[in-house]
Amino acid sequence: MTDMKYLMEEPTQMIKKAGVLPSFAQLELLSVALPGKSLLSLLDIFELLIQLDRNYFMCDVERMKIVAQELGDIPLTLHESYLFSIAPMNIMKSSFVSSCMKQFAWSVSFDSVVTEKKVRQIIRWPPRSQPKTLKQLQHLEYLHETLDLYRWLSYRFPEIFIDAVKVIRLQEKLEKTISQAVDANLKNYHEHESNVKRFIANRKRKKL
Repeated sequence: MTDMKYLMEEPTQMIKKAGVLPSFAQLELLSVALPGKSLLSLLDIFELLIQLDRNYFMCDVERMKIVAQELGDIPLTLHESYLFSIAPMNIMKSSFVSSCMKQFAWSVSFDSVVTEKKVRQIIRWPPRSQPKTLKQLQHLEYLHETLDLYRWLSYRFPEIFIDAVKVIRLQEKLEKTISQAVDANLKNYHEHESNVKRFIANRKRKKL
């Protein structure tokens, strides 16, 4: 709260440059001139054609390209592909999130409803055990990110992702599990640190 007050009291700095990210309308216009081109191709062409003055810079579209490439074999419309490309997820860090995204995309392609029951199957719910390692904890974070993606898609495809409220409940359970795991790991860390300090102190006393 103190940091927030400090930031609010700071004078507003003038924005020197603005980032440009291709909008769907721009890419759609480009696709009219270049029919049949995929989203990935259109993004490449957009980068080649765009001309910016010193007041603007091109935003990083690499993540959009990676998503477009991953979804290249799924028969989505340009608009559907674009929505997935700007969704709040990071498939570069997790093959699990990428796999779940593809299953969601196939559902959109086939106009197939994704219920909470289906989400449970996709993410293999519930988690098998209380996480004890950083890798296991990270997997829970990827589960949470996948559920976030579902909720985001529910606003764009409400007729397909119909169980947002139930998915929120899954997220709440997951957040509780993650919180408990973090607290337990911190406790174990402090206990280990205390044991190490006692061991070092005993060694010193023996040398004296």
